[in-house]
Amino acid sequence: MTESQRADTSSDQRHKDPSERPSETLSVGASLRMAARTGRQHAWRILAVAILFGLVVVAVEIISDNFLDPYNDALSIGGTVSVEVISLFGTVLLSGLLCRLVGGDRQGRDPVTLGTLVRTLPWLKVIAADVLFVLSVAAGLVLLVIPGLICMNLFSIVGPAAEIESRWPLSGFRRSARLVRPQFWPVALLVTLPQFLLALGESNLPDPHGAAHIVEVVILRGLVVASLEAVLGLVLVAVAYRLIELDAAPAAAPPGSALSG
Repeated sequence: MTESQRADTSSDQRHKDPSERPSETLSVGASLRMAARTGRQHAWRILAVAILFGLVVVAVEIISDNFLDPYNDALSIGGTVSVEVISLFGTVLLSGLLCRLVGGDRQGRDPVTLGTLVRTLPWLKVIAADVLFVLSVAAGLVLLVIPGLICMNLFSIVGPAAEIESRWPLSGFRRSARLVRPQFWPVALLVTLPQFLLALGESNLPDPHGAAHIVEVVILRGLVVASLEAVLGLVLVAVAYRLIELDAAPAAAPPGSALSG
């Protein structure tokens, strides 16, 4: 039995009875303060990674849309695939960095270097978890908007779970749903709603055609959106750590029990 399977079994045993679930509510203020503390200490490192990949993705989009032959299917597909691959790589690297920084701050460890992060990040697990998350949300949105948003909320921390607890995707999905379910609305307020609004705003940005739109896209998508994604990612990781702590805490003893006396 793997480590993640043992963790699943242990957690399942703790939560067979709904009354044994953590009674403490996820604090919005405490989660934001945790994220802000790490953000202040490591702002340059976080923004450097986020903005670098944001600008690279925008640059590839500009080249694909303005300099490649639109009638050449191979070039068009290659440009689209390149954008998605670079974006996914940047997302996973940033998520891994945020997990290491928040975890390091909480445990008093020195900040991880990018070289160490690249060597030690569980790339396959995190990439697979992110891809499956996107597909599950997209499937829910295709069927109806509400199921898609519910999936987006319940599985919102599958990526951090894959990194923090070294879980494979299916284990990460079960873990995320189990952690988020008793804290559904605080997670929706802190994570899902802001990310949904950012995605909605980003979808309305212009395509990088023409000099004016290129400058606009570079500023908005390469700088502003990339910075906002870093901030929301930091909040997501802080929420994930707090949910894991709440799940590990012993359930409050019922009034009148021998333990409470």
